[in-house]
Amino acid sequence: MQGYVDAPEAKLYQLKFELAVSRRYHHARQKFFERIDRLSKLSSLVLALSAADMAFDFFEKLTGVPYLNLLIALLAALVMAFDMVVSAGKSAKQHHDLARQFIDIQISVEKLEGDVGKITGLNVARLIAEKLKIEKEEEPQLDVLTALCHNAEVRARGYSEKYQFDLCFGQRLLSNLVSVGKVKLPPAYQKSEDTVPPSPAGQLSAGEVPIGQGDGGKEKDS
Repeated sequence: MQGYVDAPEAKLYQLKFELAVSRRYHHARQKFFERIDRLSKLSSLVLALSAADMAFDFFEKLTGVPYLNLLIALLAALVMAFDMVVSAGKSAKQHHDLARQFIDIQISVEKLEGDVGKITGLNVARLIAEKLKIEKEEEPQLDVLTALCHNAEVRARGYSEKYQFDLCFGQRLLSNLVSVGKVKLPPAYQKSEDTVPPSPAGQLSAGEVPIGQGDGGKEKDS
């Protein structure tokens, strides 16, 4: 992670963006493991029914697919084996808890933004320290999935595509399993040390951020 810039307001904006990406990341992981957990439970039922060969013989005759019972049982066994390795239910709970911890810091950021006089280097540094404490307990993140979450946040805030990572279909497809290939920095970051888009205050005049956006994709009241 790149170092934070000096101005407290800029630090706070960068922190706010990174927290939103982290929240998206853990919500994505939570949903993935919840799907695996449900599939594993369904697979258990399928394997339990596999003892009833008559049922599989019926489906085999109905579909005309040879060895359908063996194929279904094999698929179910693979799903259950994967669930045993990753402990999907437990992993989903862990990512749920991590997402909530990042949301708690986001709430603190919102409160700090509501009182401009309190946006000091010390107060922002405390929030950054809270974020780093959570990251210390995290498992290594999947780079491609993190890039996807970054792109989602960029789109939600109405920024240009030049701030998005260019990812191929295969990378997106396998993003919750493994990071395939290299993740290149977006064009807007390649000639600077930035890792997040510029704050709305610095881009309104240039037209980078539409009016009413720049806060997690939510429209502000006029």
